[in-house]
Amino acid sequence: MNLGPVARPAMQRLVSRFNLSANLAIRDGAEIVYVETVEPAGPPLRVAYSVGDRFGVHHTSLGKAMIAFLPPEELEQVLAKIQFTLLTPRTITSVQQLAEELAQVRAHSYAVDDEESLPGLRCVGAPIWDSRRVVAALSASGSTLLVSEERVLQIGAAVIEAANAVSAQLGGPPAARS
Repeated sequence: MNLGPVARPAMQRLVSRFNLSANLAIRDGAEIVYVETVEPAGPPLRVAYSVGDRFGVHHTSLGKAMIAFLPPEELEQVLAKIQFTLLTPRTITSVQQLAEELAQVRAHSYAVDDEESLPGLRCVGAPIWDSRRVVAALSASGSTLLVSEERVLQIGAAVIEAANAVSAQLGGPPAARS
């Protein structure tokens, strides 16, 4: 299924509401692959990802949102493939750090990339489910000025709502996970 057209309306609502970039990605092993992006009009301080761009699951909100809900055996396989390369002073660099972060993702139902991929960029992502599993993730991203620590909770709630709207079209979301 081509997720882009299904997710685009929810992504456009996020862009309109927060004037941030909206991103949709799927997982390929220990990487995420961007499959759709929606950009706000105008602001010069935005970071535009392109369809096809790849990044590690451990330093992106999209990746963390997707792997947090994997069955333990599958998560172990992904963790074994991660190269914990330091990209910024905030990048997660160990399995233990990532495990702690994934517990937070499961507790809150959204993930945050807090300048882990690029200095000055914060991203909030949530999983998209079909009837059985996480199949993608959706995020809102922007500069740390636009995605301040104080706004993360508000943006997180909106990203969860958007991801749930897409999930509903795919037969999800399933019952709450813990």
